[in-house]
Amino acid sequence: MATFRNLSIGTKIFGISVALLSIMLAAAIYTYIQTTRVRDASHDLTAILIPLAGQIGTIETITLEQALMLERANRHFTIEDAEPELAKNEVARFQKLNADVGVAIQQAQQAVKSGLEKTAVVEDAAQIARLEPELGALKRDHQRYSAIGVALIEAVSVANPDARKARMLEEQLSASEDTLDETIDRLTGLLKTAETVESERVSSEENDAYLASTESLTLAIVAFLTGSLLSALITRRMVKPVQALISGAEEVTRGNLDVTVEVHSRDEIGRLSLAFQNMIMELRSKARIKETFGKYLDPRVVERLLGDGRQDFCGGEKAVMTVFFSDLQGFSKISESLTAAGLVKLINSYLTLASAPIVGNGGVIDKYIGDAIMAFWGPPFYADSDHARRACVAALAQQEQLAELKRQLPDILGIRKNLPEMKVRIGLCTGELIVGSIGSNISKSFTVMGDTVNTASRLESANKQFGTRILIDGGTFDVVRTEMETRELDLLGVVGKDDPVRVYELLGEKGKVEAGRLDLRDLFEAGLRAYRAGDLDLADGQFEMAAAMDPSDMPARLYRERVRRFRETPPPPGWDGVWRLTEK
Repeated sequence: MATFRNLSIGTKIFGISVALLSIMLAAAIYTYIQTTRVRDASHDLTAILIPLAGQIGTIETITLEQALMLERANRHFTIEDAEPELAKNEVARFQKLNADVGVAIQQAQQAVKSGLEKTAVVEDAAQIARLEPELGALKRDHQRYSAIGVALIEAVSVANPDARKARMLEEQLSASEDTLDETIDRLTGLLKTAETVESERVSSEENDAYLASTESLTLAIVAFLTGSLLSALITRRMVKPVQALISGAEEVTRGNLDVTVEVHSRDEIGRLSLAFQNMIMELRSKARIKETFGKYLDPRVVERLLGDGRQDFCGGEKAVMTVFFSDLQGFSKISESLTAAGLVKLINSYLTLASAPIVGNGGVIDKYIGDAIMAFWGPPFYADSDHARRACVAALAQQEQLAELKRQLPDILGIRKNLPEMKVRIGLCTGELIVGSIGSNISKSFTVMGDTVNTASRLESANKQFGTRILIDGGTFDVVRTEMETRELDLLGVVGKDDPVRVYELLGEKGKVEAGRLDLRDLFEAGLRAYRAGDLDLADGQFEMAAAMDPSDMPARLYRERVRRFRETPPPPGWDGVWRLTEK
């Protein structure tokens, strides 16, 4: 059975078909042989023996007619008024009968000769061969009988016949007739025996043929039932694993990789099942890789790196994107007051909460640098017109996550007093970047690089000087100005960049910012315009009102300090309003 399972489907079907066809062929050959034997026996009986019997019967009939003619002639021609002419006619008739007998004997001899050549049954040939010498004897006996008969007619048909001669001829005719009758009787007996034997043989062969037909029918039924059973078994063995494969494939399409397809044979379906099982194992392996590396790289990046288009994806290309940098304020001081285990627990909790808005808004987390997060939005994940807005929404949501982090701090650190103050600074910058797999042949990182990255990092750091939480550049502002509320803060010359950067504070989404903050924003921006125009008194007045509205607003206090310094040391002629940062 194990060997049968190892055979291919084609070999199984071919082998079963050949076996069933062999049974049917054997039955057909057996039936053919039996039918042929019946045909041969019937042929010998109907085409040889029965015609021979008829010919011998004809000879016997003619001989009887000749005997009657001789008897009638013997009585008729002994009278005194015998007519020679009438005797002559009788002789002619007698001789014609002789000729008919001769023709019949010749035909019988020819039939025997032909029968010996055509008979298909050896026993029949032996029976027919025994007729040949008897026909020869019949021919000789009849010729002698005919000659005596003619002589007798001639002897008794003359006037005053010789009585002595007539009696002698009568005696000879009687002896010859007895011999002829004996020969005919032997021939008739032989034919009857042959016919009886042949009839019995035909009957026996017909019975055998009937039995052969019955056996053939039985074999056909057995072959049909066997074929049907084997077909059902093979079909079941074929359909069951195929259905298992279909079910497994459907489960895979639904994302379920915990599928097992059992392999029961080594035929094509068995190999297909094995290949499917190997494919499932490969998919599981890839899924584990994606799941594992998805914790180190964005799952979309992992999927593209493992996909068919990875060559194009890995190659560097330029694209307009938005870069995000965030950092915990005073993290170094916080870390000094915590144990290593508490610090790791705190940073992991913070990064988990801080990462959720980025991932939730479609951002790609590039890396974690201690407590800092670098992320980006843009092609091939989002269109140019949408990534800046998503980055702003994520930055605002990350600030809101701090409230949840503060609520969890007692449980995270195991203390309820002297909890560290958690504040996050964020910088966003939109511009052209190079994106792709960057690194050595040994190790690579899918990341972005360019001046936009550096600017986003500088903006995150610039929050320290302005006392703000989220700063965006002019490129980001140009994209989101209709959807976000902002406050222009400065025109900065950042370290490592020649062109100044117009800096804005991100206040919130349109319709979600308090009216007081918007009024403060308007006072501040009015002061900023006067400041840049050189009207320091007007600028100072606007900044003073803004500071009075919100004493904690550091940008207003910062600009009042700048106004004071410019009054003491006015800016040089042609000053462009750019404030140069001296540190990163």
